[in-house]
Amino acid sequence: MRSAVTFIDVVFSQGSGVRISPTEVITAEHMIAGAGRADVSVNGGVFQRATVTGYDTDRDLALLTLDEPAAGLTVELPFSNQVFADLSQRSVAGIGYEVALIGFVPEISTNTPLVTFGRIGALWDIRPGDYSLGQVDAAATNGMSGGGVFNKFGEFLGVLVTSSSFDGNVRYVRFEEIKEVIEELRAGSKR
Repeated sequence: MRSAVTFIDVVFSQGSGVRISPTEVITAEHMIAGAGRADVSVNGGVFQRATVTGYDTDRDLALLTLDEPAAGLTVELPFSNQVFADLSQRSVAGIGYEVALIGFVPEISTNTPLVTFGRIGALWDIRPGDYSLGQVDAAATNGMSGGGVFNKFGEFLGVLVTSSSFDGNVRYVRFEEIKEVIEELRAGSKR
């Protein structure tokens, strides 16, 4: 999953993003706020230019579109929180589930993302019906904003949206929420 996470550099900020298609990167809006263009590191250090296609400040999500399609790993948004495999059913995410947080810490490396591990501590909706967040008990630091949260099966659970926190209590926008607004972001919604 590390190779699906990108380093993003804008004039005034640096952070992370997750490739959801050969031309699309989902990230945290606060990381690219005010930018129209960004440099995105794809496949371990090859930078490409990207356009900020759409963003949603309430959800802290933004979609970047690369100028050219790039080869390499992308992640899919889970269809639902239930997975049916091998004649059994399991949840993609639940309280207590082990997760990996993957993002770049520019002071350490802009070529290799940092991976930290923890557990989901909470799943909730802000103002019921508005948007869905998750909370992870794991370490995260500046630069990891916009990076990905993945379960032990490598399934994409959401985008990290909080700033530095070594005491745990890291928040992420859940994949259900991303699915709800992705088409609006692709259409250029900027709110």
